[in-house]
Amino acid sequence: MPLMCQALASGSKGNAILVCSPRTRILVDAGVTCKELVRRLEVSGNDPKRLDALILSHEHRDHVSAAGTLSRRFDLPVFATRGTLDNLPPEIGRLASVTVFGTGRSFQVGDLSIHAFAISHDAKEPAGFVIEHEGTRLGICTDLGVVTNLVRVRLQGCDGLV
Repeated sequence: MPLMCQALASGSKGNAILVCSPRTRILVDAGVTCKELVRRLEVSGNDPKRLDALILSHEHRDHVSAAGTLSRRFDLPVFATRGTLDNLPPEIGRLASVTVFGTGRSFQVGDLSIHAFAISHDAKEPAGFVIEHEGTRLGICTDLGVVTNLVRVRLQGCDGLV
């Protein structure tokens, strides 16, 4: 299993995507309650205690509702752009730890390489992602306002797209 992706929630009532390699498990967004997200992880056979990171695409509630609770409960590091962090809803509360990334930059979580890129959306600094593991490329590009040339270029050669 080089790279696995599972949508745990998708839509205006909440978004969360689980991405796994054999060694690393990340969530992209956490837009439902922590209790519901934990339930969905467990039903899908995934232990929330084994998550390695939470990556936020942008600050809208349907993408971040459980970010604070999930981060504190499982001591989960959160990765986000400065614009996303500075505009999180106040009820999110404290995050266990934070790493700021910039669009146009790459970062590593375990054995996953994550390449962030700017997208068009009505948020402060929204990001799309290409997640790579052993030559497999997964594009995650939610709440896309406009498909720009940058988005087209970044998603070229992806093996899967969310």
